[in-house]
Amino acid sequence: MINAQSINQNVSTSAGGHLLRVKAWGNAGAFCETDLNITVAAQSVTISAPANNSTVPITFQLQAQAPTCNGRSTSSMTYNFAGHPDAPASAVQSINTQVAAPTTGVQQLNVKAWNGIGDLCETSVSIDAENTVSSGIVWPANAGKFGSIEEEGAYAGGVSGESAPGAYQAATDNNDSNPCDKGVTVPPDQTNNLWLTQRDCGTNGAKTGMTTPVTPPGTPPTNTAAREYEVTSATGSSGVTPGIRWSTRLTSAASTFQNFGFDAYVYFENDGSLDRTGRLELDINQSVLNPATNQYDLYIMSHQCNFDTGFWEVGGWQATGQRCGDQTNTRSGFSPGIWHHVQIKAHRVSSTIVFDQVALDGNVQNFTCGGGGTGSCTRSVIANANWQPDGLIVPNFQIDAHLSNGSISSPVKVYVDSFYIYYW
Repeated sequence: MINAQSINQNVSTSAGGHLLRVKAWGNAGAFCETDLNITVAAQSVTISAPANNSTVPITFQLQAQAPTCNGRSTSSMTYNFAGHPDAPASAVQSINTQVAAPTTGVQQLNVKAWNGIGDLCETSVSIDAENTVSSGIVWPANAGKFGSIEEEGAYAGGVSGESAPGAYQAATDNNDSNPCDKGVTVPPDQTNNLWLTQRDCGTNGAKTGMTTPVTPPGTPPTNTAAREYEVTSATGSSGVTPGIRWSTRLTSAASTFQNFGFDAYVYFENDGSLDRTGRLELDINQSVLNPATNQYDLYIMSHQCNFDTGFWEVGGWQATGQRCGDQTNTRSGFSPGIWHHVQIKAHRVSSTIVFDQVALDGNVQNFTCGGGGTGSCTRSVIANANWQPDGLIVPNFQIDAHLSNGSISSPVKVYVDSFYIYYW
């Protein structure tokens, strides 16, 4: 640098050890030099998906991690396509989100990370974007299935305040004040293949709900009857999400099956129902007779979209790195007035449940939990739950209301069509 008495600029070199030399010259030709041994840490942005030089749909899943950048903890990350602006940066150390390529064809995708002192780390991959959509989770051809379960009838009992009350044990919710309903763990035989409405004791606040078959709204995936699930009322204190659960008993599967899929189309009424929803919970429960105890163990494969955070949660409730909404609109994954295809895959190994994947409108994400968003998501079996019979499968569909000023202004209405449970 000519006519300079100081240097303050970014420089780059390869990772590893180096001898850095800084030189200066005086007006009469005097020469000064200082040497410094330095070690340059490797940049640490890793792109797990998509792979370099891969072909992807026009909308695809980006998975990248950067726990550190140049040896220091990462403070923020973003991405862009070459020649296009950065997406909004977030204070994260991993990215796992749906990305829309700006055009079809070959292009460069760049993922960036910054550490706490402003160092930039960047990794790029080349992709070939095609004008197609992901096929979502593909179930094995030999998988058994319960199909169109949204068309089953509704249980003729119900809960206090419903059209035919009195079938289930009353209880109180977590704040010991509002009625809720136990008994779903051992429902009577007559509830097989019938939808049961219950006020979930695992959520606070007062709540009522109902379910009924309806003509599908909008442009449904089939022309058969859909099912409407409705939270008719919900009250409670700030931050409370009162939940209504619907479940049905499916009894023709064997306890030897260890892999499960939840597959349904979901539609939020375009009347503000989505804004009045705090959680959408989608579960598969399996009962297995344990010969060592002669009791029935319960595997609860629970998943929910938390609309307050925009992320999927699993198992009780563990935060995952998988988004069901974008960074600015946590409800964007389930836009109202549109049928959305939701698929969830889980399996069990010994006494452990493993949460595998979720797909929303064909875009598949692998569930990750723990630091850096790279760990597996698991849950232990509930021993001696004594559900019956052996091999019983109970899918749940649940809506937790999002309260405004202590109550919902009008009912939450969600429709479901082409509802399948797979097992293999």
